[in-house]
Amino acid sequence: MSEEKTARCECIIAHPTEAKFMVVHHDGGQWAPPTVMLPEDRNFSRNYSRISAGIFETYGMKVGVLRHLAQTPGYHCVELEMLREGAARPLKAVWAGREEYFKVRDPARGQGDAFTQWLETSAQQSIPAERPPWETKGWLKRAAGWIDEQLSRHHLRMTSDPEQYKVWQSSAVLRVETTGGRHWFKAAFPGAVNEAGLTRFLAGSWPELVPRPLAVNRKHDWQLNPDYGLPAGAADHPPDYAPAIQAMARLQIESTAYHDDWKRLACADFKPARLVAFMQELLAADSELWSGDEALVKAQASGLERLFDRLSADSERLASYSIPVTLVHADFRAGNLFPRDQGFWLVDWDGAMVSHPFFSLVHFLKALEGTDAAGGLAIPGRLDKPESLRLK
Repeated sequence: MSEEKTARCECIIAHPTEAKFMVVHHDGGQWAPPTVMLPEDRNFSRNYSRISAGIFETYGMKVGVLRHLAQTPGYHCVELEMLREGAARPLKAVWAGREEYFKVRDPARGQGDAFTQWLETSAQQSIPAERPPWETKGWLKRAAGWIDEQLSRHHLRMTSDPEQYKVWQSSAVLRVETTGGRHWFKAAFPGAVNEAGLTRFLAGSWPELVPRPLAVNRKHDWQLNPDYGLPAGAADHPPDYAPAIQAMARLQIESTAYHDDWKRLACADFKPARLVAFMQELLAADSELWSGDEALVKAQASGLERLFDRLSADSERLASYSIPVTLVHADFRAGNLFPRDQGFWLVDWDGAMVSHPFFSLVHFLKALEGTDAAGGLAIPGRLDKPESLRLK
């Protein structure tokens, strides 16, 4: 058995008001940023809870992870936020700014040094618009406060602090242990589809397929849900997925009457014709959008041109079927289906769009061929039934 690969993770804890970070006196006499060792994980955000636990165990500080700043083989750098003042154990630490850091900086760090880059950007007053809210100071505390308030309305309370479970550019998920069992908090990136509002709307109109959240904040696109158990794709004996596919088809057929609601909830317009226009815009974009050496750029452009020709032809073919566009779940797969007594719950609507209904089946169709487009849970089992084969 091969040994588990580990990586060293250095942590930047910022001064409350100045462009400085914390440096701690470690055993052996060296001064260095707080550091933890982590297992290598393809989805680094799965290490967020390990980082918080490691910092508390080693240094006695209660922290949350703000951003993953740098990664090289065997090394990571993250920015943390202090969630409580002080440390639970005696700690010898100082604040280091640019002047102090460059006196002791290892030249081997090179130009890509995350600490140097952080010192340069931390002096800026404005936060980039593309930065997700959960990567800004105070967000985790505000989310925890909202969760506590919503749970209390249902006569529940948290039994521990919310845990950063998974984080993407498009969303963040917190695991919440309560007196009523495990719950899940999800926040979606503002400006995209309002997933919280959409989920509540769908649950009210199609309760047989979409579960109603325990609480929703449409302004911030937050939702709080109870735990639904293991997803269908993780079951030892995979269920018959045909009812889930049929339920999704019914929702799509009936949802053609709700286009004003999808627009109000900011569902993106990706009708086939719009996809073609999007590709045209991409092909005509300024050359600065392309990266890499000249040969790679040419290969990318050539590949996009071939894809555009195919997309144009496929778009015309879809239009010839005269099937109306409808609501599309962009990640319809077993990993987002949860078995229940009668059918399935379908979750994770943050990529919902208005497009051709066939697109919702892409993951299932690929699973019929033994692949999974999303790189997530495969869909084995009883997909050889006549109704499933007809869908293919």
